[in-house]
Amino acid sequence: MAWQVALVLDSQTNLNVAIGQMPIWALTTPERRAYPRDERDSWNSMWHPDPGFTLINSPLGADPVDHAASLIPTLEEHHTSLHCVRLYGLSASARLDAVMAEKGFYPGKMERGNGLTFMRSFDQFARDLVLDASGWNLKNDWYWMQDFYSAFFLAVGAPEWHGRNLDALDDSICGGGINKIEIPYRIIIRNAPTDNKMVKKVLEDFSDLIHHLQATGCPVSLSLAD
Repeated sequence: MAWQVALVLDSQTNLNVAIGQMPIWALTTPERRAYPRDERDSWNSMWHPDPGFTLINSPLGADPVDHAASLIPTLEEHHTSLHCVRLYGLSASARLDAVMAEKGFYPGKMERGNGLTFMRSFDQFARDLVLDASGWNLKNDWYWMQDFYSAFFLAVGAPEWHGRNLDALDDSICGGGINKIEIPYRIIIRNAPTDNKMVKKVLEDFSDLIHHLQATGCPVSLSLAD
């Protein structure tokens, strides 16, 4: 399921800013209504069971800020893992921030085109995924990482075909639609022997991946605990 959604409330924004990255809800225009059916169907199938592409038929009205906020419950109804809204067609303002805050969304720092980012509080909604490393194989970094993958895949309900490499994690953690447990979550690794140079290097590489995902707005974190 999708953790982020594009809400496009103008007729000028090129939908390519979000195609393939997240579901899109867009103000109806003749051009958007005329999109080829197979293209729209491919967006929907990409994000199933979330709708992939939806046209908004109601006009913005006299107050576009209130109109944008009024659409949030509909987005939440159709995207149960919603954590981030990429809003297009409105200008940044203190009033927009305040109205979105009433819906539980706060300004984010990530930019995508000319859109504005609003995110839920990570600490309020994230679940903890606790992985116990006390019995993981210390023969070499490959064996230790395999035990990590096994523990993580069990925690998130990953499919058997999930790749055991960082590139595969990059795709599945924030891409959605692969694991049964979706972000937002905190990955907590307990009892990792951080005095072991090999383990320390593996954790640094995995931490770099998490920091990369966080830079894109992906609601995930990593911590170590005894």
